[in-house]
Amino acid sequence: MVITQLQPKPQLKWQNNFPGVYFNWKTLYSLPFKVTKDPILRWLQHRINHRILGTNTLLKKMNIRDNENCSFCNNLPETLCDLFWDCNFVVMEVHQWLMSSIPNLNFELSKKTSLFGCPQLNIPCNNIILLLKYYIYRCKMMGVFLNLRYDLPNGL
Repeated sequence: MVITQLQPKPQLKWQNNFPGVYFNWKTLYSLPFKVTKDPILRWLQHRINHRILGTNTLLKKMNIRDNENCSFCNNLPETLCDLFWDCNFVVMEVHQWLMSSIPNLNFELSKKTSLFGCPQLNIPCNNIILLLKYYIYRCKMMGVFLNLRYDLPNGL
């Protein structure tokens, strides 16, 4: 008898978002525990991994919100990919801050890295990525615009 292991729905959906990209889920699920001891940051990454973070698209499906558009640009439906990568406002703000604050940055941010972190990067780089996601999500929940150049040092 051959037993096949079914892949959880969130993993299948992520792989549909990233066709042809390999995911080592065991490593990605354990990464937040190697990067930080902060339970809030671990909680955030867990919810992203399992696609249960409260984006406007998800909240509209649950009849909690009337509008599914992005909290920052109001152009695209606010999905996890939009919130942390596809929104032009978020990308511009994050990239400008990273380049000006960390001039010798030794990694290039990608969609997959911005959502899940990267096991090949060192712990401080993964911690920065996680903190940026927390800041973006906190701004979304508070209904304020991102402004990393002024908010981040005192805002976290």
